[in-house]
Amino acid sequence: AVGYFEDKSNISYALSLIPVDPTKRGWRLVVFSKRKTGTYVEVILDQHGNFTGAGFLYKTAPGKYTDMYKFESVQPVTDGVILETDKGAILYYWGKDRYRKFVLRD
Repeated sequence: AVGYFEDKSNISYALSLIPVDPTKRGWRLVVFSKRKTGTYVEVILDQHGNFTGAGFLYKTAPGKYTDMYKFESVQPVTDGVILETDKGAILYYWGKDRYRKFVLRD
């Protein structure tokens, strides 16, 4: 996924990484964000040692997001990343100087 995840002037790239070897387990969600200096910084948003299932990763626009029970909501001001798997959906977004995780559906 490609978007303006941290601010509206620098592009970021979100990648879902799994081992090339199908006998190995593990998964990481990593964001590479461009800084004003032109360099990129990586941030691991999530990781699991036993997870190898397929997921669908995509950019989402700023706006209001509510959990499946309609109890909680968040309103990111920059793009976010949603990871959908057979287990549910999670929104990762930038808020108050760091990435945050919000469960949309479990």
